[in-house]
Amino acid sequence: VISSLVFSSCLKPDADPIFACEEQWKKDTTAIGSFLRTNSINSRIDASGVRFVIDSLAEGFPPRFTSTVKIKYVGRFIGGNIFDQGTISGQVSNFITGFQVGLLLMPERTKARIYIPSGLAYGAGGTGSIPPNSNIMFELQILEVVKTATEIQRLASDTVSIDQYLASKTIDAIKDKSGLRYVITQLG
Repeated sequence: VISSLVFSSCLKPDADPIFACEEQWKKDTTAIGSFLRTNSINSRIDASGVRFVIDSLAEGFPPRFTSTVKIKYVGRFIGGNIFDQGTISGQVSNFITGFQVGLLLMPERTKARIYIPSGLAYGAGGTGSIPPNSNIMFELQILEVVKTATEIQRLASDTVSIDQYLASKTIDAIKDKSGLRYVITQLG
């Protein structure tokens, strides 16, 4: 299942789909890694091969797969040339896979750079001015995560319940920027 999700956009009709996609993915992730090392860019990597750099982390919860977001973006080929930029609104699930991976890690108002292997972008077919098998990078800022009334109500209720539980057990939890509460049981 993961292979089919990760490599679905790199299929060519005349190639062994899994082998061709895995080979392209290896080339892509190697090229992106080399670019980042050469330019001394420290990034985190997702299991899919998407790499990301959080430039400015905001508070709050990241969007969900079904959330509608408004984002400001600049799309570049790895190395610098801009191929698209603007502001767009849409459901996270409607964006390219690599974009989704990054958005799901970013709370509202967060700024980040996402480096995407071609198979999680526009694949072997490319699109418009983006050639086939192009590794790309997006500079993103989530301007807004649209929350439904139900989500807002549920979050408020859950927050009260969690805080009451922690207080009743006299647990001194740390609250991070996302609202997550945690306790360090052993420093490492």
